[in-house]
Amino acid sequence: MRPTIFCLMPVKNEEWIIERSLSSASIWADKIIVSDQGSTDRTVEIARRFPKVTLLDNSKLEEFNEQEMRAPLFAEARKYSGKKLLISLDADEIFTPNFDSPEWNSMLNAEEGTRFIFNWYHILPDYENVFTTIYNTCAFMDDGSEYNVGLIHVPRQPIPVRPVLQIKLNDISILHFQFINWERMERKHIWYQMYERIFYPKKSCISIYRGLHYDKHFLERYKKIPLNREWIDGYKTYKIDITTVHLVPCYIWDEVIIKYLNTYPKKYFNRIDMWNINWVEKIDKNVSFEKTKFEDKRTVLDKALMYYLRRTQGRKDTLGIKIIDRILKFLFR
Repeated sequence: MRPTIFCLMPVKNEEWIIERSLSSASIWADKIIVSDQGSTDRTVEIARRFPKVTLLDNSKLEEFNEQEMRAPLFAEARKYSGKKLLISLDADEIFTPNFDSPEWNSMLNAEEGTRFIFNWYHILPDYENVFTTIYNTCAFMDDGSEYNVGLIHVPRQPIPVRPVLQIKLNDISILHFQFINWERMERKHIWYQMYERIFYPKKSCISIYRGLHYDKHFLERYKKIPLNREWIDGYKTYKIDITTVHLVPCYIWDEVIIKYLNTYPKKYFNRIDMWNINWVEKIDKNVSFEKTKFEDKRTVLDKALMYYLRRTQGRKDTLGIKIIDRILKFLFR
């Protein structure tokens, strides 16, 4: 019997793109399970329009926790009997539209436990170019392994308890739209950096910046590849336009960033690269806040450190920069 194909998707305030991602997933998935973490926009309303979607309410999750975001998706999928191909995608990701590729049969005929690795193409705002960073392992033939990973930046699939086959696919790829909405992406990565500062206090500000910062200097590391127009045209045959997004003026992370700034000491985030934004203007004027916590109080040294990190982000893997970074990690937290 053919395995059931599941799309597993955690979401929160993805109104800007979720219609596109669910339209794409509806082509290849038999069932789509969406776990909503308390969206305050139209995410849930849009998700309910899709017949294949099962919507889970995970709004009780007060703080970001990838384990608790994704575990309910696996639990729900496993309520169904039979062999299952589980594919974990975020709302800003879709497959390339080559749904007749023989690689789909390769996945469907795989042994239980097999993991699949995809090329991950990041589309740039001009819709003319892409770049690729790491391969993305987001699909596996379910073998019942427990999903027990961690808080953040963790695998999307259960960590296997025994050696399993991993298959690299070359035809089917993932298109990633994070960089299309550049301002949204910047806010998200400010939040990421603050989160790591709070929950991983022993991690240096150097390591936090290097791992979670994208700018023009960072992108210089990667070769731009022309966007394959067949991907755009392929989706047009399904009446899906992947070249436009619904931009929204407010970002869910602003609310959390303001909460963090208000909760922690004034200088706690001085070495997070976030002070190009006037956070005082983001404060709800009807709520009482200590204004000075939202003002840029960095020292000259703090600013100089951020300048160095920005200017060298594109060369962070060179020997000289690695040596300097190692020294700085002993000096700065």
